[in-house]
Amino acid sequence: MNSSPSPKNKVAEVIRRRQMEPLSDELERRWVGEDGQDASVRELTQFFNQRVLESALGETGVIPLEGELENTYRLLSEDDSSETIALQVKERFGLSDGEIQAVKKDFVSHQTMYRYLTNVREITKASTDSSLSDQIQSVKRTAQKIQSRLTTVVTDNLESLSKKEGFYVGDFDVTVSVTVTCRQCNTSRSLLSILDDNGCECKSE
Repeated sequence: MNSSPSPKNKVAEVIRRRQMEPLSDELERRWVGEDGQDASVRELTQFFNQRVLESALGETGVIPLEGELENTYRLLSEDDSSETIALQVKERFGLSDGEIQAVKKDFVSHQTMYRYLTNVREITKASTDSSLSDQIQSVKRTAQKIQSRLTTVVTDNLESLSKKEGFYVGDFDVTVSVTVTCRQCNTSRSLLSILDDNGCECKSE
């Protein structure tokens, strides 16, 4: 493996800070499928985030019941996670408000997990990479066809309306674009830009 400094990545930083170094090898084993079945990036992201939560709960001395860890993670990771849920977690596990917020802050996105595996751990999966590239190109073609069709429909309808008394429009051009807004990194970019860059700003976390 390359001995040069590893790129900065939130997964690596959380592993180091929470002293969960064995998790690095576990993520790699699951990613490449050493047990005969490789895990997806989304599955690894959920697995990692649950280990982060498990690490925090372990410091309280309270052992979660079967299924409780997974359910607690689901509740905390929801976009509309409320103060009521935080209070329930506090009462059940003895975590402070600050500890709960610290755990949630350490949760990572699947884009960040992908960058960790490919850029930091330098693991490649040829079939997955090929599949991703093919899917991106497919999405591009589909979007371009829809944009072209919508442009034609809007143009035809405006031209039809312009022939009606009471509706006025001069020479015009119709441009159709799709904007993607990520609620996590608060960026808005065109769909084609997102596809060309394999994601949004979350990938650099």
